[in-house]
Amino acid sequence: MRIDPAIAEWRRDGAAQRSAQRDLESARQTWRDGAARSLLADLDRYGAGEELGCCHELQSALRCPTTADALLAPLISAMIAGQGRHPLGQVPFRHHYSHGSGLVQLAASGRATVLLVFYEAVSSKDQADTIAFADGERHELCLAGAASGHLFALEKQADGAARIASEPLDLRRGVALKLGGDRTKRLERIAGRLVILRLAREAVNPRPSHEYRIADGALIHRASGDREESREEIAIALLARMGRQDAAPVLARITRSGRSDHLRWQALRAALALDTACGFAQLSAIAEDRGDALREPARLLRDHLLASHPQLAKLEPGLCPA
Repeated sequence: MRIDPAIAEWRRDGAAQRSAQRDLESARQTWRDGAARSLLADLDRYGAGEELGCCHELQSALRCPTTADALLAPLISAMIAGQGRHPLGQVPFRHHYSHGSGLVQLAASGRATVLLVFYEAVSSKDQADTIAFADGERHELCLAGAASGHLFALEKQADGAARIASEPLDLRRGVALKLGGDRTKRLERIAGRLVILRLAREAVNPRPSHEYRIADGALIHRASGDREESREEIAIALLARMGRQDAAPVLARITRSGRSDHLRWQALRAALALDTACGFAQLSAIAEDRGDALREPARLLRDHLLASHPQLAKLEPGLCPA
Protein backbone atom coordinates (compact mmCIF):
# COMPACT_ATOMS: atom_id res chain seq x y z
CA MET A 1 0.00 0.00 0.00
CA ARG A 2 1.32 3.41 -0.97
CA ILE A 3 1.51 5.96 1.85
CA ASP A 4 1.93 9.61 0.90
CA PRO A 5 5.29 10.96 2.15
CA ALA A 6 3.55 13.80 4.02
CA ILE A 7 1.36 11.31 5.89
CA ALA A 8 4.34 9.07 6.63
CA GLU A 9 6.26 12.01 8.07
CA TRP A 10 3.22 13.04 10.11
CA ARG A 11 2.92 9.55 11.56
CA ARG A 12 6.53 9.66 12.72
CA ASP A 13 6.27 13.09 14.32
CA GLY A 14 4.21 12.61 17.47
CA ALA A 15 5.07 16.07 18.79
CA ALA A 16 3.64 17.71 15.66
CA GLN A 17 0.44 15.66 15.99
CA ARG A 18 -0.05 16.73 19.60
CA SER A 19 0.70 20.37 18.77
CA ALA A 20 -1.85 20.35 15.93
CA GLN A 21 -4.55 18.86 18.11
CA ARG A 22 -3.92 21.37 20.88
CA ASP A 23 -4.26 24.18 18.34
CA LEU A 24 -7.54 22.87 16.90
CA GLU A 25 -8.98 22.05 20.30
CA SER A 26 -8.03 25.52 21.53
CA ALA A 27 -10.02 27.03 18.64
CA ARG A 28 -13.01 24.94 19.61
CA GLN A 29 -12.75 25.97 23.26
CA THR A 30 -12.43 29.66 22.34
CA TRP A 31 -15.68 29.35 20.41
CA ARG A 32 -17.41 27.56 23.28
CA ASP A 33 -16.27 30.21 25.77
CA GLY A 34 -17.15 33.09 23.45
CA ALA A 35 -19.73 33.11 20.66
CA ALA A 36 -21.44 29.90 21.79
CA ARG A 37 -21.44 30.45 25.55
CA SER A 38 -25.09 31.54 25.94
CA LEU A 39 -26.32 28.98 23.44
CA LEU A 40 -24.53 26.15 25.26
CA ALA A 41 -26.10 27.21 28.55
CA ASP A 42 -29.50 26.98 26.85
CA LEU A 43 -28.54 23.60 25.41
CA ASP A 44 -27.89 22.32 28.93
CA ARG A 45 -31.42 23.32 29.94
CA TYR A 46 -33.00 21.96 26.79
CA GLY A 47 -31.10 18.68 27.10
CA ALA A 48 -32.44 18.34 30.65
CA GLY A 49 -36.03 18.68 29.46
CA GLU A 50 -36.77 22.41 29.29
CA GLU A 51 -39.06 23.59 26.48
CA LEU A 52 -37.34 25.27 23.54
CA GLY A 53 -39.47 28.38 24.01
CA CYS A 54 -37.76 28.95 27.38
CA CYS A 55 -34.28 28.71 25.82
CA HIS A 56 -34.19 32.02 23.97
CA GLU A 57 -30.63 31.93 22.55
CA LEU A 58 -31.09 28.41 21.29
CA GLN A 59 -34.50 29.14 19.83
CA SER A 60 -33.24 32.27 18.08
CA ALA A 61 -30.37 30.35 16.45
CA LEU A 62 -32.90 27.82 15.08
CA ARG A 63 -35.28 30.48 13.76
CA CYS A 64 -33.08 33.26 12.38
CA PRO A 65 -30.32 32.51 9.85
CA THR A 66 -28.51 35.77 10.69
CA THR A 67 -28.25 34.72 14.34
CA ALA A 68 -27.03 31.28 13.27
CA ASP A 69 -24.43 32.88 10.99
CA ALA A 70 -23.10 35.01 13.87
CA LEU A 71 -22.88 31.89 16.02
CA LEU A 72 -21.06 29.74 13.46
CA ALA A 73 -18.82 32.24 11.65
CA PRO A 74 -16.15 32.49 14.39
CA LEU A 75 -15.93 28.71 14.65
CA ILE A 76 -15.74 28.09 10.91
CA SER A 77 -13.11 30.81 10.43
CA ALA A 78 -10.98 29.44 13.27
CA MET A 79 -11.27 25.86 12.00
CA ILE A 80 -10.36 26.82 8.44
CA ALA A 81 -7.32 28.71 9.71
CA GLY A 82 -6.37 25.79 11.95
CA GLN A 83 -6.68 23.26 9.14
CA GLY A 84 -4.60 25.56 6.98
CA ARG A 85 -1.80 25.39 9.53
CA HIS A 86 -2.31 21.67 10.17
CA PRO A 87 -3.76 20.01 7.03
CA LEU A 88 -3.58 16.56 8.62
CA GLY A 89 -5.00 17.61 11.98
CA GLN A 90 -8.17 15.94 13.24
CA VAL A 91 -11.27 18.15 13.45
CA PRO A 92 -12.16 18.06 17.19
CA PHE A 93 -15.84 17.31 16.63
CA ARG A 94 -17.70 14.09 15.98
CA HIS A 95 -18.34 14.01 12.25
CA HIS A 96 -19.56 11.68 9.55
CA TYR A 97 -19.93 11.58 5.78
CA SER A 98 -21.63 8.97 3.62
CA HIS A 99 -23.38 8.84 0.24
CA GLY A 100 -23.68 12.56 -0.33
CA SER A 101 -24.58 13.71 3.18
CA GLY A 102 -22.54 14.56 6.25
CA LEU A 103 -22.78 16.08 9.68
CA VAL A 104 -20.68 17.70 12.37
CA GLN A 105 -21.82 17.49 15.98
CA LEU A 106 -21.13 20.94 17.39
CA ALA A 107 -22.29 20.30 20.95
CA ALA A 108 -24.25 17.86 23.09
CA SER A 109 -25.82 17.97 26.52
CA GLY A 110 -28.14 15.48 28.14
CA ARG A 111 -30.59 14.24 25.52
CA ALA A 112 -29.90 17.10 23.09
CA THR A 113 -27.40 17.71 20.30
CA VAL A 114 -26.67 20.58 17.93
CA LEU A 115 -25.43 19.56 14.50
CA LEU A 116 -24.41 21.12 11.22
CA VAL A 117 -25.77 18.93 8.42
CA PHE A 118 -25.08 19.16 4.71
CA TYR A 119 -26.39 17.37 1.64
CA GLU A 120 -24.98 17.18 -1.85
CA ALA A 121 -27.06 17.01 -5.01
CA VAL A 122 -29.50 14.11 -5.27
CA SER A 123 -32.31 13.41 -7.72
CA SER A 124 -35.66 11.72 -7.31
CA LYS A 125 -34.41 8.56 -9.07
CA ASP A 126 -32.15 7.89 -6.07
CA GLN A 127 -35.06 7.90 -3.59
CA ALA A 128 -36.44 4.80 -1.91
CA ASP A 129 -40.17 4.13 -1.93
CA THR A 130 -40.33 4.06 1.87
CA ILE A 131 -40.28 6.65 4.65
CA ALA A 132 -39.19 6.21 8.28
CA PHE A 133 -40.57 7.83 11.43
CA ALA A 134 -38.47 7.98 14.61
CA ASP A 135 -39.36 9.26 18.06
CA GLY A 136 -37.82 12.42 19.44
CA GLU A 137 -37.84 16.12 18.63
CA ARG A 138 -35.98 17.83 15.80
CA HIS A 139 -35.74 21.48 14.80
CA GLU A 140 -33.99 22.49 11.57
CA LEU A 141 -33.05 25.76 9.94
CA CYS A 142 -31.81 25.99 6.36
CA LEU A 143 -28.67 28.15 6.25
CA ALA A 144 -27.61 27.80 2.61
CA GLY A 145 -28.68 26.17 -0.61
CA ALA A 146 -32.09 25.09 -1.81
CA ALA A 147 -33.98 21.82 -2.13
CA SER A 148 -37.40 20.41 -2.85
CA GLY A 149 -39.09 17.34 -1.51
CA HIS A 150 -42.00 16.38 0.71
CA LEU A 151 -43.07 16.58 4.33
CA PHE A 152 -44.73 13.40 5.62
CA ALA A 153 -47.11 13.12 8.57
CA LEU A 154 -48.09 9.83 10.15
CA GLU A 155 -51.83 10.17 10.77
CA LYS A 156 -52.88 6.70 11.84
CA GLN A 157 -51.37 3.29 12.55
CA ALA A 158 -53.39 0.08 12.61
CA ASP A 159 -52.93 -3.59 11.76
CA GLY A 160 -49.39 -3.23 10.46
CA ALA A 161 -50.21 -0.34 8.12
CA ALA A 162 -50.44 3.43 8.35
CA ARG A 163 -52.16 6.37 6.78
CA ILE A 164 -49.52 8.86 5.67
CA ALA A 165 -50.21 12.42 4.53
CA SER A 166 -47.72 14.39 2.47
CA GLU A 167 -47.25 17.94 1.26
CA PRO A 168 -44.63 19.57 -0.98
CA LEU A 169 -41.53 21.02 0.69
CA ASP A 170 -39.63 23.98 -0.72
CA LEU A 171 -36.48 24.38 1.35
CA ARG A 172 -34.30 27.50 1.10
CA ARG A 173 -32.32 29.80 3.39
CA GLY A 174 -34.40 30.88 6.37
CA VAL A 175 -36.96 28.05 6.24
CA ALA A 176 -37.40 26.46 9.68
CA LEU A 177 -38.92 23.02 10.30
CA LYS A 178 -40.12 21.15 13.36
CA LEU A 179 -39.87 17.40 12.81
CA GLY A 180 -39.66 14.14 14.75
CA GLY A 181 -42.17 11.66 16.07
CA ASP A 182 -44.98 11.62 13.53
CA ARG A 183 -43.41 14.16 11.13
CA THR A 184 -40.42 13.76 8.86
CA LYS A 185 -39.08 15.03 5.54
CA ARG A 186 -37.60 13.63 2.37
CA LEU A 187 -35.37 15.66 0.07
CA GLU A 188 -35.75 14.77 -3.59
CA ARG A 189 -33.84 17.46 -5.47
CA ILE A 190 -30.98 19.60 -4.15
CA ALA A 191 -29.46 22.53 -5.96
CA GLY A 192 -25.73 22.23 -5.37
CA ARG A 193 -25.22 21.81 -1.63
CA LEU A 194 -27.66 22.26 1.22
CA VAL A 195 -26.56 23.29 4.74
CA ILE A 196 -28.87 22.87 7.74
CA LEU A 197 -28.48 23.68 11.44
CA ARG A 198 -30.23 20.95 13.41
CA LEU A 199 -31.25 20.68 17.05
CA ALA A 200 -32.28 17.18 18.09
CA ARG A 201 -33.52 15.79 21.38
CA GLU A 202 -34.14 12.16 22.22
CA ALA A 203 -37.37 11.17 23.93
CA VAL A 204 -37.14 10.10 27.58
CA ASN A 205 -38.59 6.69 26.69
CA PRO A 206 -38.24 6.45 22.90
CA ARG A 207 -40.98 4.69 21.01
CA PRO A 208 -39.97 2.22 18.30
CA SER A 209 -39.19 3.64 14.87
CA HIS A 210 -41.25 2.50 11.89
CA GLU A 211 -40.58 2.40 8.17
CA TYR A 212 -43.56 2.36 5.82
CA ARG A 213 -44.06 2.00 2.10
CA ILE A 214 -45.29 5.36 0.87
CA ALA A 215 -47.63 4.00 -1.79
CA ASP A 216 -49.91 1.99 0.54
CA GLY A 217 -48.67 2.59 4.10
CA ALA A 218 -47.55 -1.02 4.58
CA LEU A 219 -45.15 -1.54 7.49
CA ILE A 220 -41.73 -2.54 6.14
CA HIS A 221 -39.53 -2.42 9.22
CA ARG A 222 -39.77 -1.76 12.94
CA ALA A 223 -36.84 -1.08 15.26
CA SER A 224 -36.36 -0.17 18.89
CA GLY A 225 -36.05 3.52 19.65
CA ASP A 226 -33.80 2.84 22.64
CA ARG A 227 -30.08 2.69 21.83
CA GLU A 228 -29.25 0.01 24.39
CA GLU A 229 -32.16 -2.13 23.30
CA SER A 230 -31.23 -1.58 19.66
CA ARG A 231 -27.74 -2.93 20.39
CA GLU A 232 -29.29 -5.97 22.08
CA GLU A 233 -31.56 -6.48 19.06
CA ILE A 234 -28.54 -6.44 16.74
CA ALA A 235 -26.76 -8.95 19.01
CA ILE A 236 -29.81 -11.24 18.95
CA ALA A 237 -29.95 -11.11 15.16
CA LEU A 238 -26.23 -11.83 14.92
CA LEU A 239 -26.42 -14.83 17.25
CA ALA A 240 -29.28 -16.23 15.19
CA ARG A 241 -27.40 -15.65 11.93
CA MET A 242 -24.31 -17.39 13.36
CA GLY A 243 -26.41 -20.39 14.40
CA ARG A 244 -25.29 -20.14 18.03
CA GLN A 245 -27.51 -22.85 19.51
CA ASP A 246 -25.82 -22.38 22.88
CA ALA A 247 -27.38 -18.89 23.06
CA ALA A 248 -30.95 -20.22 22.95
CA PRO A 249 -31.36 -20.51 26.77
CA VAL A 250 -30.16 -16.93 27.20
CA LEU A 251 -32.59 -15.72 24.56
CA ALA A 252 -35.36 -17.73 26.16
CA ARG A 253 -34.74 -15.92 29.46
CA ILE A 254 -35.02 -12.58 27.66
CA THR A 255 -38.50 -13.59 26.45
CA ARG A 256 -39.65 -13.76 30.07
CA SER A 257 -37.78 -10.68 31.30
CA GLY A 258 -38.96 -7.14 31.87
CA ARG A 259 -37.63 -5.96 28.49
CA SER A 260 -39.88 -4.37 25.88
CA ASP A 261 -42.38 -6.55 24.07
CA HIS A 262 -40.56 -5.86 20.80
CA LEU A 263 -37.20 -7.14 22.11
CA ARG A 264 -38.84 -10.13 23.80
CA TRP A 265 -40.53 -11.10 20.54
CA GLN A 266 -37.27 -10.85 18.61
CA ALA A 267 -35.56 -13.01 21.24
CA LEU A 268 -38.39 -15.55 21.01
CA ARG A 269 -38.08 -15.80 17.23
CA ALA A 270 -34.32 -16.25 17.50
CA ALA A 271 -34.68 -18.92 20.20
CA LEU A 272 -37.11 -20.83 17.99
CA ALA A 273 -34.68 -20.68 15.09
CA LEU A 274 -31.69 -21.83 17.15
CA ASP A 275 -33.30 -24.49 19.33
CA THR A 276 -36.83 -25.52 18.43
CA ALA A 277 -37.55 -27.31 21.69
CA CYS A 278 -36.26 -24.50 23.86
CA GLY A 279 -37.98 -21.77 21.83
CA PHE A 280 -41.27 -23.67 21.58
CA ALA A 281 -41.34 -24.17 25.34
CA GLN A 282 -41.09 -20.44 25.87
CA LEU A 283 -43.65 -19.77 23.14
CA SER A 284 -46.12 -22.10 24.85
CA ALA A 285 -45.49 -20.52 28.25
CA ILE A 286 -46.17 -17.03 26.91
CA ALA A 287 -49.27 -18.24 25.06
CA GLU A 288 -50.70 -19.54 28.35
CA ASP A 289 -49.83 -16.45 30.43
CA ARG A 290 -52.97 -14.31 30.70
CA GLY A 291 -50.95 -11.36 32.01
CA ASP A 292 -48.46 -11.26 29.14
CA ALA A 293 -48.96 -8.61 26.44
CA LEU A 294 -47.54 -11.08 23.91
CA ARG A 295 -50.03 -13.79 24.79
CA GLU A 296 -52.26 -13.35 21.73
CA PRO A 297 -49.51 -13.21 19.05
CA ALA A 298 -47.75 -16.09 20.83
CA ARG A 299 -50.95 -18.14 20.82
CA LEU A 300 -51.51 -17.47 17.12
CA LEU A 301 -47.92 -18.41 16.28
CA ARG A 302 -48.07 -21.57 18.39
CA ASP A 303 -51.32 -22.68 16.75
CA HIS A 304 -49.90 -21.99 13.30
CA LEU A 305 -46.72 -23.97 14.06
CA LEU A 306 -48.71 -26.89 15.50
CA ALA A 307 -50.93 -26.98 12.42
CA SER A 308 -47.90 -27.00 10.12
CA HIS A 309 -45.72 -29.26 12.28
CA PRO A 310 -47.89 -31.53 14.54
CA GLN A 311 -44.75 -33.19 15.93
CA LEU A 312 -44.08 -30.04 17.95
CA ALA A 313 -46.85 -31.12 20.34
CA LYS A 314 -44.51 -33.86 21.56
CA LEU A 315 -41.85 -31.43 22.73
CA GLU A 316 -41.44 -31.28 26.48
CA PRO A 317 -41.24 -27.78 28.01
CA GLY A 318 -38.65 -29.04 30.45
CA LEU A 319 -36.11 -29.46 27.67
CA CYS A 320 -35.21 -25.77 27.76
CA PRO A 321 -32.65 -24.97 30.51
CA ALA A 322 -33.84 -21.33 30.57
